[in-house]
Amino acid sequence: EDHIKVLKYTNAELGTAVAGNFSTFSVLYEAAKKLDTRDRGEFFRAVDSILSEELRFEAFALYLKTGGVYRRVSGRWTAPPPDSVTDPRPLTRAAVEQRTVLSVRDRPADPAADRLLLAGPLVDAGGDVLGFIEVYDMPFLKFNPNTIKMFEMTVQWFSKTMERIREFEWQKGKNIVDDRIGVYTYEYFSQRLVEEFQRARKYAMPLTIALMVIEDFNDIEFSGKIRFLRTLSSVLKNNLASIDIIAHYRSNDQIAILLIAKGEDEVAAWIEHIREEL
Repeated sequence: EDHIKVLKYTNAELGTAVAGNFSTFSVLYEAAKKLDTRDRGEFFRAVDSILSEELRFEAFALYLKTGGVYRRVSGRWTAPPPDSVTDPRPLTRAAVEQRTVLSVRDRPADPAADRLLLAGPLVDAGGDVLGFIEVYDMPFLKFNPNTIKMFEMTVQWFSKTMERIREFEWQKGKNIVDDRIGVYTYEYFSQRLVEEFQRARKYAMPLTIALMVIEDFNDIEFSGKIRFLRTLSSVLKNNLASIDIIAHYRSNDQIAILLIAKGEDEVAAWIEHIREEL
């Protein structure tokens, strides 16, 4: 009876792998719509979903390259793989060097060093490696050429999505000024805050942050908010030194002002003057 059960299960799995080939690709294509995102968190969730639910991988990890280090950012496993690696496992290293998906069948594994079934590098259009995916466990009958082919396709999709996300983040970081109202972005302010704090500490100079909160900001009609913020920005600039920083803070009703080389007494007087101007 056990033997018959195994044969029936094997037959069903083989039927799914062969007869269901095109339907599997169709389902996978529908799942790939999850990759239409520019958000890293959504991308990581999509990768986990596609690999576990569509390809039925039971243990895997996604690593992304930061500097010269590969850091684990998502995946599913029982025994967690390393948080970061500088020198990947032999199978993964070979896949990265060859810029292609490799399986343990392509390269005899050293059980102590590899302990994985598949490795796929994420490569951008210029040939640079963005990261890699390691697969540690899957159902035995799923480890076939059909699954490897689908994994190759999904790795290419993941690569294109990650490349698009990085381009979006670069463009976003490049735009340091909100041209609508003429103040710096919150991202740029956060960066300058760290730089100016370190400079002030190094040279024993004063540094002050003023935070302006606009009450009832949401009561202003949408069409008038930009005009209001532009006017506010103009008033602040007319009363600040050119080296001072005016920027968005955490929400639209908050403005941060970084006052360089100004101490408490000087800033207190400035704040009162600004209140009168407004």
